[in-house]
Amino acid sequence: MFIVAYAFLIALALIQVGSYAENLPQVMAIHFAAGGAPNGFAPKGGFIIFDLGFTFFMPGILFIVSLVIEKLPVALNIPNKDYWMDKSRRGEAVGSLARGFRMLGLMLGLLLVAINQLVINANMVKPPHLDERGIWLFLGVFIFCFISFLLWMTLRFKIPGKKKP
Repeated sequence: MFIVAYAFLIALALIQVGSYAENLPQVMAIHFAAGGAPNGFAPKGGFIIFDLGFTFFMPGILFIVSLVIEKLPVALNIPNKDYWMDKSRRGEAVGSLARGFRMLGLMLGLLLVAINQLVINANMVKPPHLDERGIWLFLGVFIFCFISFLLWMTLRFKIPGKKKP
């Protein structure tokens, strides 16, 4: 399932860049100051390479981490480690953690696609201008998802039936 989701993310990023590439300016605003004014520029080709590379690389790292967690006998740093790393529970714990990292990678990938869209939109107007509201919205959603991930980890790896003192 995650392979399909990651393939969808890659396809989404490729379609996004492919559908706008022809209409983007040859020199693009890629960095913006407070207020949305551009203060850093790059050639269109450089933006596209960086955009796609970063969008594939960052979620890819988390996907690889999830595979390493599943395949290698690594020392995991999770809540209640002694309980969950017992041989009878290790497989379940490692599988949950790997799925969590894959989900986090997908969330990060979607954030990057959304921010790339804002940069593309900023470059489609003259003069270029970034919609900061979109940045804050997408960043807020990602932070909410990340905090939810951390909360999920804490709750997922508590010892069943154990009450706090």
